[in-house]
Amino acid sequence: FTLNNTASLVISSANYTLTSGTIVHSSGTITFSGTQNITHTVAATYFNITVTGTKTLSGNIWNIAGTLTVNATATFAGTIGWTAATFSSIPTGSTTITIQNGVTYTVTSSLVMQGNSPTTAILFFTSNSATVRAIFTLDNGASQFVYFVRATRIDSGAGQTIWDVPGTITPLLTDTINWNPGSKPAPIAYSFIS
Repeated sequence: FTLNNTASLVISSANYTLTSGTIVHSSGTITFSGTQNITHTVAATYFNITVTGTKTLSGNIWNIAGTLTVNATATFAGTIGWTAATFSSIPTGSTTITIQNGVTYTVTSSLVMQGNSPTTAILFFTSNSATVRAIFTLDNGASQFVYFVRATRIDSGAGQTIWDVPGTITPLLTDTINWNPGSKPAPIAYSFIS
């Protein structure tokens, strides 16, 4: 399967299974919309992916070398997660992104999550479980831009601290690990005397 140049492909409300072969996806965007089972029995790396609806992931982890964009309500279910260079969510209204408890989702380069308003258009980011956290890791060294996000039952303990600028949201963080309200502090400059 090859997606050339800046071409786009939309896979809507159809199950998607990769059992053999190779994905060649180095530009353009594949959009997965609706309710879908996505199964990889062989490894594959995609470039840009846009997601809406419910995705039940199984088999090999979903690798995204470019950007995973989620600008509308979406649920990631199933037994595996994804790894994305960039995760971007900048919805225009209140939106909920749900990830599977106990499953790991990783961002390696850049995290951009921004609700549209500090009071009325919040970005909700939550585990699917009422008691068990989902694992969301932001690699050390990755950049982050997180505004007006209400995180619930998210464990980010394996990576860097995620700083969430709250606006007037209360409560901001519920049962999270390694999430803090406010802006990420600037690095400390050290000077050494020899």
